[in-house]
Amino acid sequence: MLRLLPALALLGLASCGSSAPKSAAPAPIPDPPPAADPGWNQFRGPTGMGLVLDGAEYPREWDAASGKNILWKIPLDAFGYSSPIVRGGRVYLTGEKDGLGLLMAFDAATGAPLWNLPGAEKPDGEGDPRDGMSSGLCASTPATDGSRVFALFSTADLLCADPDGRVLWKKNLGAPENAYGLASSPVLWKDKLLIQFDRGNRMDGGSELLALRPETGEVLWSAPRPVPNSWSTPLVVSWEGRDLLVTCANPYVIAYDPAGGRELWRAKGLAGDVAPMPVFAAGLVFAATADSRLFAIRAGGSGDVTASGIAWTGDAGMPSMASPLTDGTRLLLCEAGELTCLEVRTGKLLWTAAAGEAYWASPVLAGRAVYLPEKSGRTFVFELGDAWRPGSEGNIGEALAASPAFHAGRIYLRGEQRLYCVGRAK
Repeated sequence: MLRLLPALALLGLASCGSSAPKSAAPAPIPDPPPAADPGWNQFRGPTGMGLVLDGAEYPREWDAASGKNILWKIPLDAFGYSSPIVRGGRVYLTGEKDGLGLLMAFDAATGAPLWNLPGAEKPDGEGDPRDGMSSGLCASTPATDGSRVFALFSTADLLCADPDGRVLWKKNLGAPENAYGLASSPVLWKDKLLIQFDRGNRMDGGSELLALRPETGEVLWSAPRPVPNSWSTPLVVSWEGRDLLVTCANPYVIAYDPAGGRELWRAKGLAGDVAPMPVFAAGLVFAATADSRLFAIRAGGSGDVTASGIAWTGDAGMPSMASPLTDGTRLLLCEAGELTCLEVRTGKLLWTAAAGEAYWASPVLAGRAVYLPEKSGRTFVFELGDAWRPGSEGNIGEALAASPAFHAGRIYLRGEQRLYCVGRAK
């Protein structure tokens, strides 16, 4: 059970919630300009794959004890496994305090707390998420389009607020029916908020994929899913003129049309508790879990592609929580202190290495440098190449389960007790 906790970060737990959606009247807010900086706007950033695209220089070493490259740190009195996001000069985060799930905002330049809003109430009888039996109220990472911030809690309560802390609307998606608690994070695509709402233990009902109108929370479409509860976050990619919304759960990797929810293809093979996100490179979708194998699936298929669409499979270094990382040529898998690097097109093993003990967060690629947080609080920084070369490291000195956010030369890290901003002082 323990390996599912951080979000299940990854990625991002109890049976509570209304069986019928309910929402409050929204307040109108203008959309951000098309050229606006997306920041680190959702789990694993704007690409959904942990890729830093802003071209900024990021520190490769830091130390909280000495203060090296630590621009600020602030205590967090609300606990959670969700990851920080950054946009418009604000850092957004969710956390649990006094039985409430909160959406919180901080000043990105100074760390000063700006506001917090209650979004969910802890169900009766649910234990402390730190006891290893649940992920608590706050495992899902928020998302923002610049005008609105969306926070999903384990109770299936969804809160939408503006950057100044005004509630725009609230909605409950229904009873979560999730063994550890919801941890899938909301994803923004064009004019839609996408949510993988997998629940229950059945293969033939209950789970669904949802597209909501960001302005109001209205359901634009829903697609039933033949899977039980999962903890993976969906990924939207484009290939050969077609957009694909890719989802992972036991036993299928399924691709949908994000515009209308029509299923495009599916491949069978995943098993167990599915938490890592898929990634995409060179026309291939990569999905892997510790209880099954790694699948490289051709993105251009149609229908059931289990027999026809799998380019290659692998079984080394299967991750339980940390999502894979790719630079388009290489694929990195991280599990239990072991790193495995494969060639994207063929699955050829390039190298393996040992570093740390446990990865609850997912890695990020900035330029050619991989930033891999380890549960102890260290972050390993190394070049992603055809051979393993040890690099440098940063250390916040406390447990680290959330994936980092990168923006404008600064790295935001959520430790168990504090929120940190890493960067070079001017």
